[in-house]
Amino acid sequence: MILVESWLLAMFNLFFCSLQPLALGIFDKDVDDELAESTPSLYPALAREHMFFSWSYILKWLCDGVLDGLALFFVIFYTVAKWDELYPYRSASLEDYGTLFFMMVLLLLNLRIAAVMTCYTAISVSVIAFGFIAIPTLMMVYSAVPHILGSNWGVNIAMELMGTNKFWMLMFFSVGVFVVYGMAVNTYIALFWPWANGGAAMRAAWRSPYRLEYKQRMKQRG
Repeated sequence: MILVESWLLAMFNLFFCSLQPLALGIFDKDVDDELAESTPSLYPALAREHMFFSWSYILKWLCDGVLDGLALFFVIFYTVAKWDELYPYRSASLEDYGTLFFMMVLLLLNLRIAAVMTCYTAISVSVIAFGFIAIPTLMMVYSAVPHILGSNWGVNIAMELMGTNKFWMLMFFSVGVFVVYGMAVNTYIALFWPWANGGAAMRAAWRSPYRLEYKQRMKQRG
């Protein structure tokens, strides 16, 4: 679909799918301010473990994206692309399962970002809420406009899809992919490679006796 719909390509790849990673990379904190001040010795240990810049973790994210994309693609191809819900006598159009695939990817992306965020701020929560609420709404608005600087290949597609039971079943399937694969892999890493999981390390650092000693010293000074 992106080959025939340049506006949809721009909306999904350059706008919708970029907000969540940007919010995670810019506004999320690996170490809370109070924790960094109370336990300054935390930095050298984390640097030696490459916890906050790990090529293996980056590769893991890339592999997750490939596997998630393949799972969604093949499910859509064998459940939607073979026939059209609105016109059963013909195969589904590229716009139908193209839009469906992108919306499933967006849902999966929003769930992943919401799960891996360490320090929630008003900005990051707003971006995640925008992903869950505003993006489907904007898709419906875009679907209702027949011409945007040219022909709109996706006109009426989003509204038609949201009116079918199969659309919501596949949205539920996206949530299942996140739970069965995404959460399972992250839980496995937290259990067997805790040094490669920043969130678990931060929770342990909050309970560190060094931090408690720091707080006691600060109270005595005050």
